[in-house]
Amino acid sequence: MTRPAFVQSVFDFAMREINALEGRIVTAEDDADAMLWEQAGQVVAQLKAGLSQRKLAAQWINVRTGKAYDEHHVRFVRKVFEQSAELAPRPRFRDAYQTIAHASMRKDLEDANRRTLETQVEVEASGIYHGDFRDRYLDVLPPESVQLVLTDPPYDEVSVDLYGAAAEAAQYVLRPGGSLLVYSGHKYLGEVIAAMAPHLRYWWTFALLEEGPRQLLQKLGVRSSWKPILWFVKGTRGDVAAIVPDILEGSGREKDAHEWQQGEAEAATLIERFTSPGDLVVDFFAGSGTVLAAAKKLDRRFVGFETHADNVEKIAERIA
Repeated sequence: MTRPAFVQSVFDFAMREINALEGRIVTAEDDADAMLWEQAGQVVAQLKAGLSQRKLAAQWINVRTGKAYDEHHVRFVRKVFEQSAELAPRPRFRDAYQTIAHASMRKDLEDANRRTLETQVEVEASGIYHGDFRDRYLDVLPPESVQLVLTDPPYDEVSVDLYGAAAEAAQYVLRPGGSLLVYSGHKYLGEVIAAMAPHLRYWWTFALLEEGPRQLLQKLGVRSSWKPILWFVKGTRGDVAAIVPDILEGSGREKDAHEWQQGEAEAATLIERFTSPGDLVVDFFAGSGTVLAAAKKLDRRFVGFETHADNVEKIAERIA
């Protein structure tokens, strides 16, 4: 449809004004960015001349707050300038600053979590406890006392809620930065993660490569050769510098003590990766006591829960 001449004239005028305004905004942003880079260069020059970060921060006033900047700001500005000033094209100063500041704050949090995780809390509880972990963990374990929860719930659909309960209990007992490692089947993996996610932060999934005959899931048309081990963290990891491989070689079937028994070598590998001697390892579904036995051999403290009395007796003998 053709606009009337008067309407078209007004429309053209408005578009010219909008384009001009956008141009002025871009120019102002460019000028402000250039000024920030210039100031950053002056900061670096003064630091190289011998002025301390503390003194420089004290004489540098934030125009929005009227207060002096702190030394962190000076350090961030210097890092931005040294890393990005010579890049072509050069990034916006504020964008580069935010990237470095965010990375620094994340590292500070990870370092704090690592120090907290390394602190061992005295716990009177030790060994195997008879009963459902949901009914007992509050009485047995103090809050934030555990470095690692390593456990293997049932894999069927009706047991999905147990994963959520395990994550809730782990959120209570784990140190900040501590980990929950939980074996899972494949079929209800999505439901399991959804049940656990409200309580802890999903971090990764390990692939446990199973030895021996591969499991045939005929109704699904799948032959499975690996098992998921889900990794959840309380808060964030405090040891991201410690690189953890996400494939775990299975140690073969060990079913001498329990129908669903996992290999002790697998448990030992995970315990060594996620804890240090003297740390506390917990298993909410102790079964045959594999996790507890591995923890004991590795000089870790350990607590387990098991609902079946006959299993509890066997575990007590195994870890004696």
